[in-house]
Amino acid sequence: MLMCIGVILTPYHMYAQGFSPEVQLRIDSLNKWVQMQLKTTGTIDQKKLDSLNADIRLFQQEEKKIAKEDRAGNQSNAEKIISKQGMVGTTFSVPASRIWKVKRVFVSDNGGHNILVTSVRFPSEYHAGEKINVPAWTAESNLLGADMGSLNYIFEIIESEIIK
Repeated sequence: MLMCIGVILTPYHMYAQGFSPEVQLRIDSLNKWVQMQLKTTGTIDQKKLDSLNADIRLFQQEEKKIAKEDRAGNQSNAEKIISKQGMVGTTFSVPASRIWKVKRVFVSDNGGHNILVTSVRFPSEYHAGEKINVPAWTAESNLLGADMGSLNYIFEIIESEIIK
């Protein structure tokens, strides 16, 4: 059975899968090799293909490990990203011994269209007991052309513990 990992011939799809440029180069090289083999010999050396796939998988695992270590180094152990979703009029309360920072807010029409909200500014931090109110209206909500009652706002929040 012939099997290639990540072999998609259009660059758009490769980018959509989130491959790094280094992995993308290796996959492109594998694609070219497969095409050349099929063109010249009509067959593919399965051992060579398995070896190339194993190299790409190993390289991806190493990249993921490095990325995970970088993320861990950039966030304190007590910090995490949470997501809250609500309709107009919803409020979110910050739990005890927590601090919230609004990272990003999106408005959604529940049909798969999320638009980043940039027209509303939120305070830099919310402390335990404070409330975040979902905006009644944003300029971005007009782009969706939906009824205000059917819109959802999705908040990405950085939550950290209050260190005493």
